[in-house]
Amino acid sequence: MGVINKGILGGFSGKTGTVIGSSWRGQDVMRSLSRKSDKAPTPEQLEQRARFGLITHLLSRVKSAIGVGFRSVVKVPTPMNVAVSDNLAKAVTGVSPNFTADPLKLSFSKGSLSQPTDASISGIVGAELKFDWSNDMEDDQCHPTDEVNLVVYNPVKGRFVFVRNAAMRSELTFTVQLPLTWDGDTVYAYLFTTEPKAIGKACSDTLYIGTTPVI
Repeated sequence: MGVINKGILGGFSGKTGTVIGSSWRGQDVMRSLSRKSDKAPTPEQLEQRARFGLITHLLSRVKSAIGVGFRSVVKVPTPMNVAVSDNLAKAVTGVSPNFTADPLKLSFSKGSLSQPTDASISGIVGAELKFDWSNDMEDDQCHPTDEVNLVVYNPVKGRFVFVRNAAMRSELTFTVQLPLTWDGDTVYAYLFTTEPKAIGKACSDTLYIGTTPVI
């Protein structure tokens, strides 16, 4: 892929001869046309495509969390690129072609901030989920004003609930309202912390908390 820096043609969009012009992340770029291959994909290629498709489809349903949780990574590759790579390495399980994503190993964030301690969840009648955590440490990677972000995954429905900046680390609790149609489903809960924007972009790794039925 080439970047056009106000060359003789400047930026352009669409196919021109053997190249395609477009705009990507604020830059005018051009790339060559893809060559079609007559070779059948190998079993290894099919396996990798299946793994990749599984993770990209899953993470596309929680893009807002990925944008926050991987925001400290460089712009190129994008936060989603890094998240896909991270989850491909950690969360895919099973034998081809029956791959699945292990909910216990899903990652929605990456960084150096400290995670809260003693995190737990409890279901409340009315499809509510109460998160609790402790804040028994304070160092360079842990501050009372850090923001706690919550993710709830329902594999039965194939859906997520993401609450950005649900509470400050020092508040120690937050209750999430889940869809009433989730009643009876078992959900998986996660959290991660982020610095307030006024301070920086640092994040913590994702903390998997546990599962509970929705009541």
